[in-house]
Amino acid sequence: MDHANGDVALLEKAAAKLPGLLYSFRVGPDGSFSFVYLSEGCRALYEVAPEVILADFTVALAMVHPQDLAGFTQSVAEAVEKLHLWERELRLCTSSGAVKWIQARSQPEREPDGGTSFSGVMLDITRHKASEGRLRGEIQRLSAPLIRVWDGVLVVPLIGDFGDNRLQAVLSEVLPTMRREAISCVIFDFTGVVGGGEVIANELHRAVQGIALLGGSAVVTGMSPALVIAVARTPHPLTGVVMHGTLASALRSIVRRDG
Repeated sequence: MDHANGDVALLEKAAAKLPGLLYSFRVGPDGSFSFVYLSEGCRALYEVAPEVILADFTVALAMVHPQDLAGFTQSVAEAVEKLHLWERELRLCTSSGAVKWIQARSQPEREPDGGTSFSGVMLDITRHKASEGRLRGEIQRLSAPLIRVWDGVLVVPLIGDFGDNRLQAVLSEVLPTMRREAISCVIFDFTGVVGGGEVIANELHRAVQGIALLGGSAVVTGMSPALVIAVARTPHPLTGVVMHGTLASALRSIVRRDG
């Protein structure tokens, strides 16, 4: 066996142990894309033989998730221009209907004819992304636990950054709980909230409406001065909402009312 064939065999043997594949693709001087090399891991990742994609790059391009396509092509163009490390996470939509997350990484090199070659590794990170999503959901759940303090009263202590529409996600759990457990009063405690401002103010209005439609009432506690100002500036007044400085104050008021 000559050294060249031996090196290829060793490379293929090493690549077979990867949860993905080794690749080399090229961007020509005219901006055209083509794969130069794909290891056998292509069959598992792309669900087609390497020869198919080597013959026609558009087969691989067509599998890139529509929402990731523009970012992919833009990132490659930037790497071609600046010759910096190219690293990208994107989704593939394969013929089996599976949506796979991949992470590709390579260092671009300029070729004599003005083209640019990218040689590196492409890993299947689908399981990692699924675990990441479950963990993120668990963190969000823990940052807004639903606590039934006594019959008919639900306390929702909000914790962390609520500047990314998270209050609506919380409401999607609150409303079914209200119906299932006959909750008539929901207390949103904002003591542990960081940020949010106008986003929270607008979402709080929708949350109060949803609770009212189920025949319940909303109580708000622990708002920071900045959040109070943001709520006051919204075009939707929080009519019918009882506000307290602290959660303890709200609970004492309910005890006196129901006592």
